[in-house]
Amino acid sequence: EVPIAIADGLDLPVTLLRQPREGFGAARARNLGARNAGGEVLVFLDADMVPTADLIAAHARWHAVCDHAVTLGSRVHVELEDVAPAALAAAVAEDRLDELLAGRPRQIPEWIEAHLVRTDRLRGPQDDLFRVVTSGNLGVSAALFHAVGGFDATFDRWGGEDIELGYRLQTAGAVLVPEPAAHCWHQGEGHEPSAEERRSLDEQRARLAHLIAHRGFRRLLPGRSYRIPRVEVEVEVSDQPRDDVLATVEQVLAGDVHDLTVQVAVPDDHPDAAWLRFQLGGDPRVTTSAGPTPLAVPVRVRVPAGVLLAPDTLTMLLEHLADEDAPVGLVNVTVPGTDPRGIRVECWSQRAAARVALARRGGRTVEAALTAPPELETVAEVAGSRWLSGHDLGVRSEDRAVPAPRVPDAAASAPGGAQAEALELWEHLRHLPPAQRRAVLAGAREIVGALRPRELALALRTASFVLRARRKLRRSASRVRGAVVARQRRWRARDGSGGRGGPGQPTV
Repeated sequence: EVPIAIADGLDLPVTLLRQPREGFGAARARNLGARNAGGEVLVFLDADMVPTADLIAAHARWHAVCDHAVTLGSRVHVELEDVAPAALAAAVAEDRLDELLAGRPRQIPEWIEAHLVRTDRLRGPQDDLFRVVTSGNLGVSAALFHAVGGFDATFDRWGGEDIELGYRLQTAGAVLVPEPAAHCWHQGEGHEPSAEERRSLDEQRARLAHLIAHRGFRRLLPGRSYRIPRVEVEVEVSDQPRDDVLATVEQVLAGDVHDLTVQVAVPDDHPDAAWLRFQLGGDPRVTTSAGPTPLAVPVRVRVPAGVLLAPDTLTMLLEHLADEDAPVGLVNVTVPGTDPRGIRVECWSQRAAARVALARRGGRTVEAALTAPPELETVAEVAGSRWLSGHDLGVRSEDRAVPAPRVPDAAASAPGGAQAEALELWEHLRHLPPAQRRAVLAGAREIVGALRPRELALALRTASFVLRARRKLRRSASRVRGAVVARQRRWRARDGSGGRGGPGQPTV
């Protein structure tokens, strides 16, 4: 046992908790502390950290204005073996650590700094901001920590438990905030992992592939499934014939994206409820009862029963949702021959929906807000949305499963065959500044008045095609940039020039 000493004169109540030694117990120990803490904000520190005097204040100021913030403190490695404990405690109490440590060699975790630069200090549109969440200096509200389940206590080997928590916090809508003023001095230089630690980290990376549904942590291959799927598809069922429900589910399961689950909430009063549950319930990727989606699933898709997707529809939806050049929280897809106000395919980011829920939770608990149905209209307003044509994504419908088509208000003047294109163009126009939008619409009125119906339909399709081509070019450029960055990381990892990650940072 290690004795715990509190310096004289510090008004700091301390409770010492013990747990059985069952493998590497960092996750269990932090959960144990969190369960016994009485404050609204939890701050985690490693045992070899020396905090500065204003560390708690630096963390707390963010949580005072945003109850779903996750504050990431900074650290600098410095050797302290020759410093007497009493001298160190006095320097902390008198806020003169800088003076005590002046002139000593220092080491900064370069992989953290590189990630902060790449993501504009975690303000960018990237979906892997969580990579720098390390629990050695971390602040999070107790309510949010417990709502996402805390640390995964089954981690019993070195490495990985903190980045996995960071992924769940990000997907649950948390705002990740790097706070340099929440500073710690790490006792001892950053060390090279031992052979045993390297083996453990390699095994943990294989485990993280099943827990972190991100392309940087798993192999996205046809036929592969993981514990936490990348996508959950909700098939909406009301009174559609059972064959239409079955066709939609089977088309989803047969698509290019295998890393998914399908939820088919069959109403009890459906005439074929028992048949559908027997038919679909035995598939491990299908559930036939309504229930909350795990917060760790990053993408949700809603498809009305009777609407059929092409094999690559979900692939294209995921590309649009992950477009860093034009990020959105919601993608809507029209279904040819139907009214988009009632029949459409919706694909949204769980992170965006959860952040809206947390920001608008009112008197609800954090857990209740995160498990409530998503407010997609608000997601569109806050995170942005995009309309796509079902013609282009291979979406079609079973005639028996959809109502007679009606002309939507936004495309009332468009020819029947060009309604989807008109909606898509309007989605782009409404994001323009008001003055530009008025000028564009004024010019469009003159053009519409001079064109025959067939000419107008051709003009709309041409404009829609140009916009889609532009988006595809931007996505291709983004993928090329990503490939270049990945190759640079592999080069650095081979020559030892900075590709090494920390204990919770897989090198990808």
